[in-house]
Formats: sequence, structure tokens, C-alpha cells
Amino acid sequence: MPLADPPALATKWKAEAETLRRWGATQQAAALEACADHLVSWWEEQLHRRVTTEEAVEISGYTRSALEKMRADGKLTNAGEDGKPAYFLGELPSKPKPLPGRRHSRADDAEPDLAKELLSLRRGARRAS
Repeated sequence: MPLADPPALATKWKAEAETLRRWGATQQAAALEACADHLVSWWEEQLHRRVTTEEAVEISGYTRSALEKMRADGKLTNAGEDGKPAYFLGELPSKPKPLPGRRHSRADDAEPDLAKELLSLRRGARRAS
């Protein structure tokens, strides 16, 4: 079960409630089922919650322009108004994050670091003169 999968957790709770019920703990089973139903309802509300562009940038890890392009391409719905876009939380993509303890470096990218190469060439030219 993925870390952020409340519906799967609710399904697990309902299965555990059945076990409780078989053992005669009907009140506890009913409480666990109610919690599972509440979790699913909350999750569905979150998926349809509208967030501002600033919130979407922070949540997704994508830039404003990347989100705007996705919206223009029809990959994301404009949950706001013309001139004041908003996004549905459940539609937002999630940009992969670097592994803990490992900093992202340009060496991880497929593209060369042209600025670094130009600076090293410039430094080499200064030393030669």
C-alpha cells in the first residue's frame, strides 16, 4: 500500500472490522467502519478541493509556467476563473523529489552544465595569458 493511499487504508480497516465482528466486538467493528467511511469522504473532498496557483506550485513541485502549460494543453482543469486560475488538488501532478540525503546536482541531468563549461574555458584563457 503506497504511503498516500487513504482508500486502501480504509479498505484495510473495513477488513479488520469484519475480523472484530467475527470475534464478537461489534461496537468496535462499527467504530472502525465509521472511521473508514469518514476517511474516504475526507479524501474525496481533498481531491476536489481548489487550490491557488501558488499552493499548486508548492504542492506539486512544478513551476507556475509548467502548470500553466499543462492547463493550456488540457492536462489540468482550470478550477478558477479567467485571469485567476486555480487547480483541483486531485489533478495535480507530483514532481519526483531527490532521495533523502542526496542533493540534486547538474550531473544528474541529461543536459551539460554549459555555464560551468564556459567559465572553465574563460579561466583557462586567463591563465594562458
